[in-house]
Amino acid sequence: MKIEITGDMYDICSRLKEIDAGYYVMFDGRRERFEVHHKGQRGNTLCVVLPYDRLDARTVTHVRRTRTTRLREVIKEMDRENARLEREERKKALKKMR
Repeated sequence: MKIEITGDMYDICSRLKEIDAGYYVMFDGRRERFEVHHKGQRGNTLCVVLPYDRLDARTVTHVRRTRTTRLREVIKEMDRENARLEREERKKALKKMR
């Protein structure tokens, strides 16, 4: 059963609405997780499943970071991180070969 969260201790719900008025927060009791939805999306309104067990400032940061308006930036960040990991793996493999 999903329950809409309309108010919380840190005003996270209203802070999300400042980012975009269409955002709202649901708690999925069956899966025991918080979800951010958007009223303007057709079909499935789910935008992001929060990786945290409570609503706090991390929620606002996570939603801002994962917005589609930042898609190109997020992809660049992922590419940089993947390249860094690849370099580390090559270094480890070269060390083992010596």
